[in-house]
Amino acid sequence: MIMNNHKLAIDNSQVPEGYKQTEVGVIPEDWEVTTLGEIGQSLIGLTYKPDDIREYGTLVLRSSNIHSDRLAYEDKVYVDSSLSLPLRVIVEEGDILICVRNGSRQLIGKCAMIDSVAAGSAFGAFMSVFRTNISGLVFYQFQSDVIKKQIKEIMGATINQITSKDMAAFQIPLPRSDEEQRAIAQTLSDVDGLIAALDKLIAKKRNIKTATMQELLTGKKRLPGFGEGKGYKNTEVGVIPEDWRCLRISEVVVNTVNSIKIGPFGSSLKREYLTRTGYKVYGQENIYERDMSIGERFINEERFIKLKSCEICSGDFLISMMGTVGKCLVVPEGIEKGIMDSHLLRLRLDSSKIDSSVLTYLFE
Repeated sequence: MIMNNHKLAIDNSQVPEGYKQTEVGVIPEDWEVTTLGEIGQSLIGLTYKPDDIREYGTLVLRSSNIHSDRLAYEDKVYVDSSLSLPLRVIVEEGDILICVRNGSRQLIGKCAMIDSVAAGSAFGAFMSVFRTNISGLVFYQFQSDVIKKQIKEIMGATINQITSKDMAAFQIPLPRSDEEQRAIAQTLSDVDGLIAALDKLIAKKRNIKTATMQELLTGKKRLPGFGEGKGYKNTEVGVIPEDWRCLRISEVVVNTVNSIKIGPFGSSLKREYLTRTGYKVYGQENIYERDMSIGERFINEERFIKLKSCEICSGDFLISMMGTVGKCLVVPEGIEKGIMDSHLLRLRLDSSKIDSSVLTYLFE
């Protein structure tokens, strides 16, 4: 089957009884294929200026407010509530918030359902809201391969964006029966509810870990066999055991050029230098997802040689410098050869002075 503007050449061979071949694959006979434009509308987000940002006001939802298909509020930006905001940028409960533009194509298409807490907020220019009366079902279509494949098809080598026209043309399979639509959406929502309950339990365990980590990393609690008979002392980072020492980051990296290095800026890594194969370009999405395998940005050998100082190797300590600042990762073995982009900072640590896993916990 050949994709062309979201259309597929239909192959009716080997289709099970009771099913039919369609532009989006094999679906039940009593289902149909429809475009998002036929069942809802895509709304464009708010363009605001730095002068509009306030400490409090109207919350503007951005891609950083979507974590694993759910809304998160660790990273908040507000605009002046007195601004006359158009109604189209104000979200309603049941809207689907979608990232439609980003420097990383891995983040394009990630989405979250607007709940009662977020309703009444605004959303940013790099985001879109899809509004439909069957959002409970369409929300899960955005998480499925059906729409993900169509998003991948429209992504060019340099343009990481979904337009409203693109959104309206996306095709999804849809049961003709309203009752079946609701049943599917409810089943998937129940699974989400179970996951959310497990997440709360994990969060509780994580809080216990955080408290333990805080005590151990500051020396307030010592492990058996360490620190018996020792006191404490004041330092630049607070009170620590007297047999500990206080060092700067510059004192625990290797003694070489570029032991502390940020990724290339400006003209060194323009969009037109990106290719589909070659040497990989790593970004903050690799840190956020803790996965060095994701990402589809590459540069050729000539560009790689010019940016050799920004190469990433196993054991390097990476820190996010944009968006959610301070997220970190120790680069594992076996990664593809490549460089970091300007959103990352690299530390090459001296293993004789510090264990990289300890520094990871300190950053947390």
